[in-house]
Amino acid sequence: MEKLDVLYTVNDKYLDICLGSILSLIDNGNVENLRVHIITSDFSIDDFRKVDKVLRSEQCEYYLYDLSKFDISKFNIPSWRGTQIANARLFFQEIMDRNLSEVDNLLYLDSDLMVVGDLSELSNYSSNAISAVRDATNKGYLQRLGGLSNYFNSGVLFFNTKEWTQGNYQDKLIHFMEAPCIDITFPDQDILNCALDGEIGELPAKYNLGATTYLFGSFGERFYYNSSMN
Repeated sequence: MEKLDVLYTVNDKYLDICLGSILSLIDNGNVENLRVHIITSDFSIDDFRKVDKVLRSEQCEYYLYDLSKFDISKFNIPSWRGTQIANARLFFQEIMDRNLSEVDNLLYLDSDLMVVGDLSELSNYSSNAISAVRDATNKGYLQRLGGLSNYFNSGVLFFNTKEWTQGNYQDKLIHFMEAPCIDITFPDQDILNCALDGEIGELPAKYNLGATTYLFGSFGERFYYNSSMN
């Protein structure tokens, strides 16, 4: 892939794991011009120095955004595991601000995700404002969330930033959060699915496989995953 911007959100507890993810992206993603954007929370001076040391050694262009400068508390979103950093992905448009004008496609990755293959084919999925991999959930949970047509995992998100901004997608998220009509369990993920139901494009399953996948033999894979999934 010729050019790609990748976004992470991470607090101090996950920094080392996040850096491991970034190194796997550099080593395996096959991206010629890579720019990494990191929304940070509770970083110390040493944490910032560690990021600089690792990414400078890899000659990787990067940008840091301090979540404390964005008032995420005004949206009253439940925290996830005691922090709001996971919810920061919902507001990348505002947090990245002027830097976003230089970004065509933005790939969000959870900080504990490892990139194990070429990302070149991602460009085939850039027509939607947002695309993701379907998550395994039951019909009861879909009904609990208002009868969703599908449910997607928020650990890997691929954005066409022009479509996202022109379509006012962040405003759609905010509008949903202003008058929530459901009891959400997984804050950022439930909000994305509920607010953008029917508007999320689908990525092949290979872009967001859980570690348990590698514990299966061929029969287990066929049983666990629908055979029609890529």
